[in-house]
Amino acid sequence: MQKVFFFDIDGTMAQGSYIPESHKKALKELNKQGHLSFICTGRPFTYAKNLFGDLVDGYITSNGRQGYFHDQLLYDYPLNTEQIKQFIKLCQEVQCDYAFISSEEGYVSAMSDTLFNQVCQHYPHDDFFKREWNEETIHPYMFDIYYKDDAHFKRIQETFDGIVIFNDHKGAYSADATTVNFDKGDGIKKILSLLDKYDCETFAFGDGSNDRCMFKAVTHKIAMGNAIDELKNEASYVTKPFDEDGIVHALHHFHIL
Repeated sequence: MQKVFFFDIDGTMAQGSYIPESHKKALKELNKQGHLSFICTGRPFTYAKNLFGDLVDGYITSNGRQGYFHDQLLYDYPLNTEQIKQFIKLCQEVQCDYAFISSEEGYVSAMSDTLFNQVCQHYPHDDFFKREWNEETIHPYMFDIYYKDDAHFKRIQETFDGIVIFNDHKGAYSADATTVNFDKGDGIKKILSLLDKYDCETFAFGDGSNDRCMFKAVTHKIAMGNAIDELKNEASYVTKPFDEDGIVHALHHFHIL
């Protein structure tokens, strides 16, 4: 029976721009066996596509808000102007910088040049982020926040509680935001529905807080060995860490490879 796989990127399938050869080989083998594989990430489509190309069958990007199948856009749910204004207001209240991100470009707050240069390093081209923009005319899918220390991050989380779930970038003093009204799990459900794949056996692989959303939508919930404890506690299987071929180890465990 055909199976469908959903993989987070950072800390799961890749680290920065590095994808282990064993992971690339595994994706090719899944395709050879006739299964479907999707990247399911907080990153925008351009970033994910540049990394994985045709190694996968599709992409769920921007923490669930865009879905692609073989480069065909299947659904598209950008943040609306009311949400954008609300998020800006809350960020200003807690005095944190932020960056809204669409599939093709991003829009930053009035951050320092030092922070701006750091932010730009993680995206595909130098002019990805715009410093001048209008909240009425942009169409982003998600946003990142930048915090000063653990106490500041905790205050941000408390301010956004019930509206947004933050996925901490582990030492980078930043986090990406998942809206509670549409997340990675909702994106998976949407893709399965549109492709009529609800009867398939499904697998999700992740390591962070935004990957908990995926677990509500799949049969098999796999946490990486380097995952946060909250994700491991909800997993049906904990595999080896990213840097110990965790993806391949799990696929062997389920007798797929």
